[in-house]
Amino acid sequence: WKGGLLIGFQDTSNYCVALFDNSGGFSVNLRKDDKWQVLKRGQSAPAKAEGKLALKAERVEGGIRVTQDEVEIGLFDLPGKKLGVCLENCTLSFTNLAWN
Repeated sequence: WKGGLLIGFQDTSNYCVALFDNSGGFSVNLRKDDKWQVLKRGQSAPAKAEGKLALKAERVEGGIRVTQDEVEIGLFDLPGKKLGVCLENCTLSFTNLAWN
């Protein structure tokens, strides 16, 4: 599975997503003027066949801080103020969603 957070949205040609997968990997991808750019990619946690991830995107001084299971993935200075969830060809269940 692959899913995560929409961490900056201007329009359908300009947005950023933080995606996580069951191998413990992540990729933060910026879509700018209809072209993709990888901002950061790596391994954030041990592989999981199934289970829960605690994902968080919060606005802080300097940008959007993204965490998985309380481990910081990065701080990203992004255009667009809208946040949300993101799915890529998968089925995920989101629980305990909180919007502040």
